[in-house]
Amino acid sequence: MKTNRKKQIGLKSKSAQLSSTNTNTAAAGAVAPKPDNRLPIDTEARKKNRTLPTTKVLELLKTSNPGLFNLAEVVGKWVWVQFRETPAPELRQILAQLGFHWNRERQALTQMFDHDRSASRGTMAPQKLIVFKHQSALGNAPAHKLFERVTIQRKSGVPVARAFSDYDVAINKTGLPAGVELIELL
Repeated sequence: MKTNRKKQIGLKSKSAQLSSTNTNTAAAGAVAPKPDNRLPIDTEARKKNRTLPTTKVLELLKTSNPGLFNLAEVVGKWVWVQFRETPAPELRQILAQLGFHWNRERQALTQMFDHDRSASRGTMAPQKLIVFKHQSALGNAPAHKLFERVTIQRKSGVPVARAFSDYDVAINKTGLPAGVELIELL
């Protein structure tokens, strides 16, 4: 008997794996998915806003909600808006429309390399983030002096490092220059 199906050799694609998993769990009587309670946003505008430079994002944030603008913090190319508690759905809708992601932890950091895969780096996942926060916008200490405070060495007894846990990360926190705060985020 001849079939029109191609013989599956090797692993399935990610989408094929997910679709077969979804059908298997649905057949097994899995729990219904959680309803989406988010307020609607214009996805095209969101996509456009995610491509804007940092200065334009800050301008949009200032015009759309000055209160949120006052909470914004620029870290490199990222704009972080941090809350002590989960903000109201309306505020999350404004931020989502502007291209922000909301998560209890700084999701922007955890997804920094998700779409940045190259042959030279492969896949990357941040393991530790050390921030030197300056009181002055021009900086209170030279960057190279601050970076020298962080040392990474392979643990003794580990002949070949294969994981992040094979390294010791040491941070010299004593005697920081005036106006510099050290923050460990991951």
